[in-house]
Amino acid sequence: MGIIVKRPVRVVVIVTEQFKMRRGAEIRAALAKLDVVGKRLDFTLSSMEKAPESGAAVGERIRTEQRRNEQARIALKRELEKISGLEIGSEYSWGTIEGSVEVEIGDDFSKLGACEIVVKRRQDHRDTGRLMPRTERDIVIGKVVAPVGIRGEVRVFPLTDFPERFEPGTELSMRLEKGETRKVLIETSREHRGAFVLKLRGVDTRNDAEDLRGSEFIIDADNLGELSEDSFYLFDIIGLKVVTEDGRDLGEVTEVLQGGANDVYVTSINLCIPALKDVVARIDVAEGVMVVRPVPGLLAED
Repeated sequence: MGIIVKRPVRVVVIVTEQFKMRRGAEIRAALAKLDVVGKRLDFTLSSMEKAPESGAAVGERIRTEQRRNEQARIALKRELEKISGLEIGSEYSWGTIEGSVEVEIGDDFSKLGACEIVVKRRQDHRDTGRLMPRTERDIVIGKVVAPVGIRGEVRVFPLTDFPERFEPGTELSMRLEKGETRKVLIETSREHRGAFVLKLRGVDTRNDAEDLRGSEFIIDADNLGELSEDSFYLFDIIGLKVVTEDGRDLGEVTEVLQGGANDVYVTSINLCIPALKDVVARIDVAEGVMVVRPVPGLLAED
């Protein structure tokens, strides 16, 4: 019986045109957000200078935040230049994540060394069905990313705001990478670092769990949960017409980037719109429109 130990894993991306566009969009959205923060800091500092009694210490903290904000902008602009200059097919270091490896008696020490993962984007069924109405397709609520331990547990990255969907005793539909769909029963469940570790009935060994890598948990549209006000499902956002408050056409939402401090809406004209209240004035799913309030730097002509 082995033990599971952690080790660093370097992630390398094979550069494609789509990767360059996506990463560039993320950086431009981050720059737009920093512009908003910078304007708030400028306004706050200006207001304090008109009222000296507010305190020199507070003013210095704001200036420190301004310097950090500017340093972040410089770093992002440098990365944007680097991304734009990457050659298609070259490798781009995405950073280091924490991985795990099972070690048994007699293993060579090199097994504990750092390893490397090379990521290359592939076309999958979700890309071809993103614009379909909710009534005509399955909704993915989680994806199996890796086996955990040796007793058949799997790590699941949730794609839902309803964690109760992964409670023990719940029966879910699972779509395997080969396209086969089957019912599975959750025996145990626990949260771990933003993911869920699940034990599914009939999955009892690490090999069983490995066979499920890449599989997706799905529900049909009739089982969608109710969202709070001003919250939307991704497929409700995809396809919305985007216009400014003064009526300028900015295309349609083609993709929603997630994973940062806020989502980013990418339009058909490669515009990146941060999902911030300062920027997105109104979303009307019934009308099929998103109204935005451009911040400095969001539009090319600005």
